[in-house]
Amino acid sequence: MRHFFPVVLLVLAIALSALFSCNDPTAIGSDLVESDALDIGFTDTVTLLGHIAKQDSVLVYFSSSTTSQYENFLCGDFIDPVFGRASASIYSQISLAVSGTSPIFPRFASQGYVIDSVVLLLPYNADRSYGNLDKQQRIDVFELKEGLVASNFAYSNQTYEVFPDPIGSAVDFVPNVEDSLKILVPGTTDSTIQTPPHLRIKMGAAFQEKLNAADSTYFTRQDSFEALFKGFFLKPAPQGDMGGIVSFRMRNSFTGLRVYYHSSSGTLGEYLFPILIGDVVTANFTEDYTGTVVEKYLPVNGAANDSLFFVRGMNGINLVIEVPYAQDLKNLLVNKAELEFSILDLTSDDPYKPADRIAVSEMVDDTTQTIISDYTLAQNTTDFNRVYGGYPNTDNKYRINISSHMQKILKGTASNTMILNVSLRPEKASRVVLAGTRYFDPALRPKLRLSFSRY
Repeated sequence: MRHFFPVVLLVLAIALSALFSCNDPTAIGSDLVESDALDIGFTDTVTLLGHIAKQDSVLVYFSSSTTSQYENFLCGDFIDPVFGRASASIYSQISLAVSGTSPIFPRFASQGYVIDSVVLLLPYNADRSYGNLDKQQRIDVFELKEGLVASNFAYSNQTYEVFPDPIGSAVDFVPNVEDSLKILVPGTTDSTIQTPPHLRIKMGAAFQEKLNAADSTYFTRQDSFEALFKGFFLKPAPQGDMGGIVSFRMRNSFTGLRVYYHSSSGTLGEYLFPILIGDVVTANFTEDYTGTVVEKYLPVNGAANDSLFFVRGMNGINLVIEVPYAQDLKNLLVNKAELEFSILDLTSDDPYKPADRIAVSEMVDDTTQTIISDYTLAQNTTDFNRVYGGYPNTDNKYRINISSHMQKILKGTASNTMILNVSLRPEKASRVVLAGTRYFDPALRPKLRLSFSRY
Protein backbone atom coordinates (compact mmCIF):
# COMPACT_ATOMS: atom_id res chain seq x y z
CA MET A 1 0.00 0.00 0.00
CA ARG A 2 2.90 2.42 0.61
CA HIS A 3 3.60 2.36 -3.15
CA PHE A 4 0.03 2.07 -4.44
CA PHE A 5 -1.76 4.70 -2.39
CA PRO A 6 0.05 7.89 -3.58
CA VAL A 7 -0.43 6.82 -7.20
CA VAL A 8 -4.17 6.46 -6.68
CA LEU A 9 -4.37 9.92 -5.13
CA LEU A 10 -2.43 11.43 -8.02
CA VAL A 11 -4.67 9.79 -10.63
CA LEU A 12 -7.78 10.85 -8.74
CA ALA A 13 -6.62 14.43 -8.41
CA ILE A 14 -5.85 14.75 -12.12
CA ALA A 15 -9.03 13.05 -13.32
CA LEU A 16 -11.41 14.73 -10.95
CA SER A 17 -10.01 18.21 -11.45
CA ALA A 18 -11.15 17.92 -15.07
CA LEU A 19 -14.57 16.52 -14.23
CA PHE A 20 -15.71 18.51 -11.20
CA SER A 21 -15.55 22.15 -10.12
CA CYS A 22 -13.47 23.17 -7.12
CA ASN A 23 -16.69 23.70 -5.12
CA ASP A 24 -17.89 20.14 -5.80
CA PRO A 25 -18.31 18.24 -2.50
CA THR A 26 -16.92 15.06 -4.13
CA ALA A 27 -13.72 16.74 -5.28
CA ILE A 28 -10.61 15.42 -3.60
CA GLY A 29 -7.69 17.46 -2.35
CA SER A 30 -5.42 17.84 0.67
CA ASP A 31 -7.66 20.52 2.12
CA LEU A 32 -10.78 18.34 1.86
CA VAL A 33 -9.79 14.75 2.61
CA GLU A 34 -6.93 13.50 4.71
CA SER A 35 -5.18 10.48 3.22
CA ASP A 36 -6.03 8.25 6.15
CA ALA A 37 -9.74 9.08 5.73
CA LEU A 38 -9.97 7.21 2.44
CA ASP A 39 -11.07 3.57 2.18
CA ILE A 40 -10.37 2.11 -1.24
CA GLY A 41 -12.45 -0.85 -2.39
CA PHE A 42 -13.60 -2.88 -5.37
CA THR A 43 -16.74 -4.76 -6.32
CA ASP A 44 -18.13 -6.49 -9.39
CA THR A 45 -21.43 -7.55 -7.81
CA VAL A 46 -23.42 -4.34 -8.32
CA THR A 47 -26.93 -5.32 -9.45
CA LEU A 48 -27.67 -4.73 -13.12
CA LEU A 49 -31.01 -5.07 -14.87
CA GLY A 50 -31.35 -5.25 -18.63
CA HIS A 51 -33.64 -5.80 -21.59
CA ILE A 52 -33.61 -5.18 -25.32
CA ALA A 53 -35.83 -2.72 -27.18
CA LYS A 54 -36.56 -1.96 -30.83
CA GLN A 55 -35.95 1.55 -32.14
CA ASP A 56 -38.26 2.86 -34.85
CA SER A 57 -35.86 5.28 -36.54
CA VAL A 58 -32.55 7.11 -36.28
CA LEU A 59 -31.40 10.50 -37.47
CA VAL A 60 -29.70 10.11 -40.87
CA TYR A 61 -29.51 13.69 -42.15
CA PHE A 62 -29.14 17.08 -40.52
CA SER A 63 -28.57 20.35 -42.32
CA SER A 64 -24.94 21.31 -42.94
CA SER A 65 -25.43 24.42 -40.85
CA THR A 66 -25.70 22.34 -37.67
CA THR A 67 -22.83 19.83 -37.88
CA SER A 68 -20.98 17.53 -40.28
CA GLN A 69 -22.96 15.04 -42.36
CA TYR A 70 -22.82 11.27 -42.42
CA GLU A 71 -20.56 10.20 -45.28
CA ASN A 72 -21.18 6.46 -45.53
CA PHE A 73 -24.55 4.94 -46.43
CA LEU A 74 -25.71 1.32 -46.39
CA CYS A 75 -27.48 -0.36 -49.31
CA GLY A 76 -28.69 -3.95 -49.28
CA ASP A 77 -31.49 -6.33 -48.35
CA PHE A 78 -30.64 -9.61 -46.61
CA ILE A 79 -31.83 -12.06 -43.97
CA ASP A 80 -29.70 -12.61 -40.88
CA PRO A 81 -30.50 -16.04 -39.35
CA VAL A 82 -30.61 -14.54 -35.84
CA PHE A 83 -31.79 -10.96 -36.34
CA GLY A 84 -34.07 -11.41 -39.35
CA ARG A 85 -34.46 -9.25 -42.43
CA ALA A 86 -32.71 -5.90 -42.79
CA SER A 87 -33.02 -3.52 -45.72
CA ALA A 88 -31.28 -0.21 -46.37
CA SER A 89 -31.89 2.13 -49.32
CA ILE A 90 -30.54 5.57 -50.22
CA TYR A 91 -32.04 8.85 -51.45
CA SER A 92 -29.68 11.49 -52.82
CA GLN A 93 -29.52 14.80 -54.60
CA ILE A 94 -26.75 15.60 -57.07
CA SER A 95 -25.42 18.95 -58.21
CA LEU A 96 -23.81 20.75 -61.08
CA ALA A 97 -20.05 20.71 -60.81
CA VAL A 98 -18.66 23.93 -59.38
CA SER A 99 -15.54 26.04 -59.55
CA GLY A 100 -15.41 27.97 -56.31
CA THR A 101 -19.05 28.91 -55.91
CA SER A 102 -19.89 29.10 -59.62
CA PRO A 103 -21.53 26.19 -61.50
CA ILE A 104 -19.54 24.65 -64.33
CA PHE A 105 -21.66 24.46 -67.45
CA PRO A 106 -21.52 20.97 -69.04
CA ARG A 107 -20.34 21.15 -72.63
CA PHE A 108 -22.59 18.27 -73.65
CA ALA A 109 -25.55 20.65 -73.22
CA SER A 110 -24.25 22.79 -76.09
CA GLN A 111 -25.20 22.28 -79.72
CA GLY A 112 -23.08 19.78 -81.57
CA TYR A 113 -22.49 17.44 -78.61
CA VAL A 114 -24.00 13.99 -78.14
CA ILE A 115 -24.07 11.89 -74.95
CA ASP A 116 -22.59 8.41 -75.32
CA SER A 117 -23.35 7.01 -71.87
CA VAL A 118 -24.25 8.00 -68.31
CA VAL A 119 -22.84 6.03 -65.37
CA LEU A 120 -23.53 6.33 -61.64
CA LEU A 121 -20.28 5.89 -59.68
CA LEU A 122 -20.56 4.60 -56.11
CA PRO A 123 -17.27 4.00 -54.23
CA TYR A 124 -17.40 1.29 -51.57
CA ASN A 125 -16.43 1.57 -47.93
CA ALA A 126 -15.10 -1.87 -47.07
CA ASP A 127 -14.98 -1.21 -43.32
CA ARG A 128 -18.69 -0.31 -43.18
CA SER A 129 -19.86 -3.13 -45.49
CA TYR A 130 -21.08 -6.11 -43.49
CA GLY A 131 -21.97 -9.78 -43.67
CA ASN A 132 -21.61 -12.23 -46.53
CA LEU A 133 -20.55 -10.24 -49.59
CA ASP A 134 -20.03 -13.31 -51.79
CA LYS A 135 -23.70 -13.50 -52.78
CA GLN A 136 -25.04 -11.82 -55.90
CA GLN A 137 -26.88 -8.56 -55.34
CA ARG A 138 -29.07 -6.24 -57.36
CA ILE A 139 -29.59 -2.49 -57.00
CA ASP A 140 -32.10 -0.51 -59.07
CA VAL A 141 -31.84 3.26 -59.55
CA PHE A 142 -35.03 5.33 -59.63
CA GLU A 143 -35.51 9.03 -60.34
CA LEU A 144 -36.94 11.11 -57.52
CA LYS A 145 -40.36 12.59 -58.19
CA GLU A 146 -40.39 14.39 -54.84
CA GLY A 147 -37.60 16.82 -54.06
CA LEU A 148 -35.39 16.43 -51.00
CA VAL A 149 -35.51 19.54 -48.84
CA ALA A 150 -32.43 20.65 -46.93
CA SER A 151 -34.36 21.04 -43.69
CA ASN A 152 -32.79 20.41 -40.32
CA PHE A 153 -33.52 16.71 -39.94
CA ALA A 154 -34.42 13.49 -41.77
CA TYR A 155 -35.05 10.13 -40.14
CA SER A 156 -34.57 6.58 -41.37
CA ASN A 157 -38.30 5.78 -41.45
CA GLN A 158 -39.05 8.52 -43.99
CA THR A 159 -39.73 7.73 -47.65
CA TYR A 160 -39.96 9.95 -50.74
CA GLU A 161 -41.95 9.59 -53.95
CA VAL A 162 -40.11 8.24 -56.99
CA PHE A 163 -41.06 7.54 -60.59
CA PRO A 164 -42.14 3.89 -61.07
CA ASP A 165 -39.62 2.72 -63.66
CA PRO A 166 -35.90 2.34 -62.89
CA ILE A 167 -33.48 4.51 -64.87
CA GLY A 168 -30.62 2.06 -64.37
CA SER A 169 -29.78 -1.24 -62.67
CA ALA A 170 -26.82 -3.23 -61.41
CA VAL A 171 -27.90 -6.85 -61.84
CA ASP A 172 -26.37 -9.98 -60.28
CA PHE A 173 -23.17 -8.27 -59.20
CA VAL A 174 -20.89 -9.57 -56.45
CA PRO A 175 -19.48 -6.61 -54.49
CA ASN A 176 -15.72 -6.23 -54.71
CA VAL A 177 -15.21 -3.77 -51.88
CA GLU A 178 -11.43 -4.20 -51.58
CA ASP A 179 -9.88 -4.01 -55.05
CA SER A 180 -9.34 -0.85 -57.06
CA LEU A 181 -10.42 -0.77 -60.70
CA LYS A 182 -8.56 0.15 -63.86
CA ILE A 183 -10.80 2.11 -66.21
CA LEU A 184 -10.06 2.62 -69.89
CA VAL A 185 -9.65 6.28 -70.77
CA PRO A 186 -12.32 7.23 -73.35
CA GLY A 187 -10.94 7.45 -76.88
CA THR A 188 -7.97 5.19 -76.17
CA THR A 189 -7.35 1.47 -76.50
CA ASP A 190 -4.55 1.01 -73.96
CA SER A 191 -4.61 3.97 -71.55
CA THR A 192 -6.14 3.32 -68.12
CA ILE A 193 -6.63 5.15 -64.85
CA GLN A 194 -6.65 3.61 -61.37
CA THR A 195 -9.89 4.18 -59.48
CA PRO A 196 -11.03 3.25 -55.95
CA PRO A 197 -13.17 0.14 -55.42
CA HIS A 198 -16.60 1.11 -56.66
CA LEU A 199 -19.86 0.02 -58.27
CA ARG A 200 -20.68 1.36 -61.74
CA ILE A 201 -24.37 1.47 -62.70
CA LYS A 202 -25.08 2.41 -66.32
CA MET A 203 -28.18 4.51 -66.83
CA GLY A 204 -30.70 3.41 -69.45
CA ALA A 205 -31.30 4.94 -72.86
CA ALA A 206 -34.40 6.86 -71.74
CA PHE A 207 -32.54 8.76 -69.02
CA GLN A 208 -29.59 9.37 -71.33
CA GLU A 209 -31.94 10.89 -73.90
CA LYS A 210 -33.56 13.03 -71.20
CA LEU A 211 -30.22 14.69 -70.50
CA ASN A 212 -29.32 14.88 -74.17
CA ALA A 213 -32.58 16.60 -75.12
CA ALA A 214 -32.74 18.97 -72.14
CA ASP A 215 -32.61 22.69 -72.83
CA SER A 216 -29.25 24.24 -71.97
CA THR A 217 -30.88 26.60 -69.44
CA TYR A 218 -31.35 23.64 -67.07
CA PHE A 219 -27.57 23.52 -66.63
CA THR A 220 -26.90 27.16 -65.78
CA ARG A 221 -28.14 27.20 -62.17
CA GLN A 222 -28.52 24.56 -59.46
CA ASP A 223 -32.21 25.27 -58.89
CA SER A 224 -32.81 25.00 -62.63
CA PHE A 225 -31.00 21.65 -62.72
CA GLU A 226 -33.10 20.37 -59.78
CA ALA A 227 -36.22 21.17 -61.82
CA LEU A 228 -34.87 18.76 -64.44
CA PHE A 229 -33.52 16.07 -62.09
CA LYS A 230 -34.34 16.07 -58.38
CA GLY A 231 -32.06 13.18 -57.53
CA PHE A 232 -32.02 9.40 -57.36
CA PHE A 233 -33.11 6.50 -55.16
CA LEU A 234 -31.05 3.32 -54.72
CA LYS A 235 -33.29 0.34 -54.01
CA PRO A 236 -31.74 -3.09 -53.29
CA ALA A 237 -33.44 -6.34 -54.23
CA PRO A 238 -33.85 -9.05 -51.55
CA GLN A 239 -30.93 -11.50 -51.37
CA GLY A 240 -32.45 -14.09 -49.07
CA ASP A 241 -30.65 -15.90 -46.25
CA MET A 242 -27.07 -15.32 -45.11
CA GLY A 243 -26.45 -12.27 -47.26
CA GLY A 244 -24.68 -8.99 -46.69
CA ILE A 245 -24.93 -5.27 -47.14
CA VAL A 246 -22.59 -2.82 -48.85
CA SER A 247 -21.63 0.67 -47.79
CA PHE A 248 -21.10 3.51 -50.26
CA ARG A 249 -19.02 6.65 -49.68
CA MET A 250 -21.76 9.01 -50.80
CA ARG A 251 -19.90 12.20 -49.92
CA ASN A 252 -16.73 11.39 -51.81
CA SER A 253 -15.15 13.37 -54.64
CA PHE A 254 -15.37 10.27 -56.87
CA THR A 255 -19.11 9.76 -56.28
CA GLY A 256 -21.65 11.05 -58.77
CA LEU A 257 -23.27 10.76 -62.15
CA ARG A 258 -20.61 10.76 -64.88
CA VAL A 259 -21.62 11.68 -68.43
CA TYR A 260 -19.46 10.60 -71.39
CA TYR A 261 -20.02 12.53 -74.64
CA HIS A 262 -18.49 13.49 -77.99
CA SER A 263 -18.65 16.49 -80.29
CA SER A 264 -19.55 16.51 -83.97
CA SER A 265 -15.83 16.58 -84.74
CA GLY A 266 -15.23 13.47 -82.65
CA THR A 267 -13.73 15.18 -79.59
CA LEU A 268 -14.44 13.14 -76.46
CA GLY A 269 -15.34 14.57 -73.08
CA GLU A 270 -16.83 13.71 -69.70
CA TYR A 271 -18.65 15.57 -66.96
CA LEU A 272 -19.34 14.60 -63.34
CA PHE A 273 -22.49 15.65 -61.51
CA PRO A 274 -21.14 15.39 -57.94
CA ILE A 275 -22.76 15.15 -54.52
CA LEU A 276 -21.75 18.35 -52.73
CA ILE A 277 -21.76 19.21 -49.03
CA GLY A 278 -25.06 21.05 -49.33
CA ASP A 279 -26.84 18.16 -51.06
CA VAL A 280 -29.27 16.02 -49.11
CA VAL A 281 -28.36 12.35 -48.75
CA THR A 282 -30.59 10.26 -46.56
CA ALA A 283 -31.44 6.62 -45.88
CA ASN A 284 -34.42 4.40 -45.26
CA PHE A 285 -34.08 1.36 -42.99
CA THR A 286 -36.55 -1.46 -42.45
CA GLU A 287 -36.14 -4.47 -40.20
CA ASP A 288 -38.40 -7.45 -39.60
CA TYR A 289 -37.91 -9.62 -36.51
CA THR A 290 -40.94 -11.85 -37.09
CA GLY A 291 -40.14 -15.46 -36.24
CA THR A 292 -36.53 -14.71 -35.29
CA VAL A 293 -34.47 -15.56 -32.22
CA VAL A 294 -34.49 -11.87 -31.32
CA GLU A 295 -38.29 -11.73 -31.26
CA LYS A 296 -38.36 -14.22 -28.38
CA TYR A 297 -36.37 -11.81 -26.23
CA LEU A 298 -38.30 -8.62 -26.88
CA PRO A 299 -40.34 -7.45 -23.86
CA VAL A 300 -43.98 -8.58 -23.83
CA ASN A 301 -46.39 -6.65 -21.59
CA GLY A 302 -43.42 -5.22 -19.72
CA ALA A 303 -41.83 -8.63 -19.03
CA ALA A 304 -38.46 -9.31 -20.66
CA ASN A 305 -36.48 -12.48 -21.28
CA ASP A 306 -33.06 -11.33 -20.12
CA SER A 307 -30.93 -14.46 -20.54
CA LEU A 308 -29.64 -13.15 -23.89
CA PHE A 309 -29.05 -9.59 -25.05
CA PHE A 310 -28.94 -8.37 -28.68
CA VAL A 311 -27.52 -5.18 -30.16
CA ARG A 312 -27.78 -4.06 -33.80
CA GLY A 313 -27.02 -0.93 -35.81
CA MET A 314 -29.31 0.86 -38.30
CA ASN A 315 -32.73 1.37 -36.63
CA GLY A 316 -31.81 -1.75 -34.83
CA ILE A 317 -31.99 -3.17 -31.35
CA ASN A 318 -30.95 -1.25 -28.24
CA LEU A 319 -29.75 -2.78 -25.00
CA VAL A 320 -31.21 -0.99 -21.98
CA ILE A 321 -29.10 -1.34 -18.81
CA GLU A 322 -30.19 -0.06 -15.40
CA VAL A 323 -28.29 0.26 -12.11
CA PRO A 324 -31.37 0.02 -9.84
CA TYR A 325 -29.73 0.57 -6.45
CA ALA A 326 -27.31 3.30 -7.48
CA GLN A 327 -28.37 5.60 -4.64
CA ASP A 328 -27.12 3.05 -2.11
CA LEU A 329 -23.64 3.91 -3.45
CA LYS A 330 -24.02 7.69 -3.30
CA ASN A 331 -21.21 8.22 -0.76
CA LEU A 332 -18.63 6.55 -2.95
CA LEU A 333 -16.00 8.30 -5.00
CA VAL A 334 -15.56 6.46 -8.33
CA ASN A 335 -11.98 5.59 -9.18
CA LYS A 336 -13.01 3.52 -12.18
CA ALA A 337 -16.28 2.04 -13.41
CA GLU A 338 -16.26 -0.46 -16.25
CA LEU A 339 -19.11 -2.37 -17.86
CA GLU A 340 -18.21 -5.86 -19.03
CA PHE A 341 -20.24 -7.97 -21.49
CA SER A 342 -19.51 -11.44 -22.85
CA ILE A 343 -19.90 -12.07 -26.59
CA LEU A 344 -21.78 -15.22 -27.57
CA ASP A 345 -21.12 -16.98 -30.87
CA LEU A 346 -24.36 -18.63 -31.93
CA THR A 347 -24.14 -21.52 -34.41
CA SER A 348 -25.37 -19.61 -37.46
CA ASP A 349 -23.34 -16.48 -36.82
CA ASP A 350 -20.38 -17.19 -39.09
CA PRO A 351 -20.50 -14.27 -41.58
CA TYR A 352 -21.54 -11.73 -38.97
CA LYS A 353 -18.67 -10.41 -36.87
CA PRO A 354 -19.36 -8.70 -33.53
CA ALA A 355 -19.94 -4.96 -33.76
CA ASP A 356 -16.62 -3.12 -33.75
CA ARG A 357 -17.69 -0.58 -31.10
CA ILE A 358 -20.47 -0.25 -28.54
CA ALA A 359 -21.54 3.27 -27.58
CA VAL A 360 -23.26 4.11 -24.30
CA SER A 361 -25.88 6.84 -23.97
CA GLU A 362 -27.80 8.16 -21.00
CA MET A 363 -31.58 7.73 -21.10
CA VAL A 364 -32.48 11.33 -20.21
CA ASP A 365 -36.22 10.81 -20.68
CA ASP A 366 -38.56 8.63 -22.74
CA THR A 367 -37.52 10.29 -26.01
CA THR A 368 -34.03 11.70 -25.38
CA GLN A 369 -30.69 9.90 -25.37
CA THR A 370 -27.35 11.64 -24.83
CA ILE A 371 -23.97 10.03 -25.40
CA ILE A 372 -22.13 9.74 -22.08
CA SER A 373 -19.21 12.03 -21.27
CA ASP A 374 -16.70 9.16 -21.09
CA TYR A 375 -17.23 8.58 -24.82
CA THR A 376 -16.94 12.24 -25.79
CA LEU A 377 -13.89 12.79 -23.57
CA ALA A 378 -12.17 9.78 -25.16
CA GLN A 379 -12.75 11.28 -28.61
CA ASN A 380 -10.44 14.13 -27.63
CA THR A 381 -7.58 11.78 -26.79
CA THR A 382 -5.03 10.01 -28.98
CA ASP A 383 -5.98 6.54 -27.73
CA PHE A 384 -9.75 6.07 -27.81
CA ASN A 385 -9.52 2.31 -27.33
CA ARG A 386 -7.50 2.60 -24.14
CA VAL A 387 -9.53 5.43 -22.61
CA TYR A 388 -13.07 4.30 -23.48
CA GLY A 389 -12.81 0.74 -24.78
CA GLY A 390 -16.08 -0.60 -26.15
CA TYR A 391 -14.46 -2.89 -28.73
CA PRO A 392 -14.43 -6.73 -28.82
CA ASN A 393 -11.36 -7.98 -26.96
CA THR A 394 -9.51 -11.18 -27.78
CA ASP A 395 -11.24 -12.87 -24.82
CA ASN A 396 -14.64 -12.18 -26.46
CA LYS A 397 -15.63 -9.42 -24.07
CA TYR A 398 -16.54 -5.77 -24.38
CA ARG A 399 -15.16 -3.55 -21.63
CA ILE A 400 -16.54 -0.03 -21.52
CA ASN A 401 -15.26 2.77 -19.30
CA ILE A 402 -18.19 4.66 -17.74
CA SER A 403 -16.29 6.20 -14.78
CA SER A 404 -17.34 9.80 -15.30
CA HIS A 405 -20.93 8.87 -16.01
CA MET A 406 -21.11 6.53 -13.01
CA GLN A 407 -19.99 9.34 -10.70
CA LYS A 408 -22.82 11.47 -12.07
CA ILE A 409 -25.28 8.64 -11.41
CA LEU A 410 -24.10 8.39 -7.80
CA LYS A 411 -24.42 12.16 -7.38
CA GLY A 412 -27.96 12.02 -8.73
CA THR A 413 -27.18 14.29 -11.70
CA ALA A 414 -27.61 11.56 -14.33
CA SER A 415 -30.15 8.84 -14.95
CA ASN A 416 -29.28 5.34 -13.79
CA THR A 417 -30.57 3.96 -17.11
CA MET A 418 -28.19 3.57 -20.05
CA ILE A 419 -28.74 2.69 -23.71
CA LEU A 420 -26.14 0.61 -25.54
CA ASN A 421 -25.92 0.38 -29.30
CA VAL A 422 -23.47 0.15 -32.16
CA SER A 423 -21.47 3.36 -32.46
CA LEU A 424 -22.27 5.41 -35.59
CA ARG A 425 -25.33 3.19 -35.98
CA PRO A 426 -26.79 4.96 -39.08
CA GLU A 427 -23.64 3.90 -40.96
CA LYS A 428 -23.49 0.31 -39.72
CA ALA A 429 -25.52 -2.90 -39.98
CA SER A 430 -23.26 -4.79 -37.57
CA ARG A 431 -24.64 -6.57 -34.52
CA VAL A 432 -23.72 -8.78 -31.60
CA VAL A 433 -25.27 -11.32 -29.22
CA LEU A 434 -24.35 -10.97 -25.54
CA ALA A 435 -24.89 -13.03 -22.41
CA GLY A 436 -27.74 -11.51 -20.41
CA THR A 437 -28.24 -10.87 -16.72
CA ARG A 438 -29.86 -14.31 -16.30
CA TYR A 439 -27.59 -16.27 -18.62
CA PHE A 440 -27.13 -19.83 -17.38
CA ASP A 441 -23.38 -19.33 -16.74
CA PRO A 442 -22.94 -16.65 -14.03
CA ALA A 443 -19.32 -16.10 -15.07
CA LEU A 444 -20.48 -14.69 -18.42
CA ARG A 445 -23.22 -12.41 -17.12
CA PRO A 446 -22.77 -8.63 -17.45
CA LYS A 447 -20.76 -6.98 -14.70
CA LEU A 448 -20.17 -3.48 -13.44
CA ARG A 449 -16.58 -3.53 -12.21
CA LEU A 450 -16.39 -0.67 -9.73
CA SER A 451 -13.23 0.61 -8.03
CA PHE A 452 -14.12 3.23 -5.43
CA SER A 453 -13.09 5.22 -2.38
CA ARG A 454 -15.17 5.89 0.70
CA TYR A 455 -14.64 9.18 2.46
